[in-house]
Amino acid sequence: MAVGSNRLGGPAIRAVDPWIPRGSPGTHQLLSDSERAQLATIASIVRFKKGQEICSEGEPLRAIFNIISGVVKAYKRHETGKEHIVAFLYPEDLLGLSEEGKYTNSAKALTPVNGQ
Repeated sequence: MAVGSNRLGGPAIRAVDPWIPRGSPGTHQLLSDSERAQLATIASIVRFKKGQEICSEGEPLRAIFNIISGVVKAYKRHETGKEHIVAFLYPEDLLGLSEEGKYTNSAKALTPVNGQ
């Protein structure tokens, strides 16, 4: 993940795939300790209750979250109302990927969640 600045002057964050080894050709790298420290200086702690919706697919991007504790379910909701689970997210995972400024998935706290 790289931190730069976006069009609004705030931090712009590129997400990474946590399963790709650091330095693999054509991939982004995981956050280093110094990058995590830099992100922590501009971040706020947020808390979500078990079962609380964190973001919804298609909503405008409000924030990207670094999960500190807890478990989150990322999913897509089908027209039938059924949910297709895309991923389970754990501490140190990033939540809030977006495309064209909108969340690509919905996410819900499966346990109490702290993030920044």
